[in-house]
Amino acid sequence: MSGGGGGSKGESDAQFAVRKNQWRFDYEQMVNAHDFSVDQFEAQQYNQEQIRQHKNAVAQNEWKDKETMRIFDYQNMVKAYNASIQAYHKQLDYNALAAEIATNDNTRKYNERMTEIGFKNEELLMAQAHQGRELTQKIQASRADKIYQRISF
Repeated sequence: MSGGGGGSKGESDAQFAVRKNQWRFDYEQMVNAHDFSVDQFEAQQYNQEQIRQHKNAVAQNEWKDKETMRIFDYQNMVKAYNASIQAYHKQLDYNALAAEIATNDNTRKYNERMTEIGFKNEELLMAQAHQGRELTQKIQASRADKIYQRISF
């Protein structure tokens, strides 16, 4: 290929042309193979980037879904907690009302019992007073009889 004109070492122009064509063909094959491998590399890089982006998007969506479920569960737990606090306060109110009713009932029963005892005491006092009056009347009658008997004799 160097030098111009015919070939060296005794080859003819036809042989030189064939060798030159073979060299061009081989060079084009080499360039095509290089371009193909570069294209393959770029396609592989593009595909891997697309796969990475897809996996990243899927992971982000999964995280968002899990976060949404976590927030939903948390809100449900907060609602349940608040409902239990309300039920607790309502139960305290019921308990206070029940205690007040029980205290009033016990006070009423106590007052009734005291009234009953008072009436019994009053009956006893009246009975004693009545017996005392009867005894006093008997004593006075007896004294009057004795005085009358002393005077009559």
